[in-house]
Amino acid sequence: MSSSIGTDRPEVPDVKIIQAMNELYNSLKKRLDQKGYGSFKSSHEIYGIIAEETNIELLEAIHQNKPLSEIQEELLDIAVACIFGYASIENETVDW
Repeated sequence: MSSSIGTDRPEVPDVKIIQAMNELYNSLKKRLDQKGYGSFKSSHEIYGIIAEETNIELLEAIHQNKPLSEIQEELLDIAVACIFGYASIENETVDW
């Protein structure tokens, strides 16, 4: 694995990336089980969900010095919204 950012940062091993992808899959499956497979309706809705997760929930957790496990949960929520938004567009169910 090579690092293009610089040598002053420790590398994240493949096993940790695979673990994160598995957690993302589990979080996406949980979201689908809870809320169903109904597509996002518009790019504005996709952005709104991602913005709320990022600008409110993640930043609040960071500013309140929440445990890193809670930060990870917020990051997963953002990733789930991104993946589902991507899938909604790919499914051609997003108006604009």
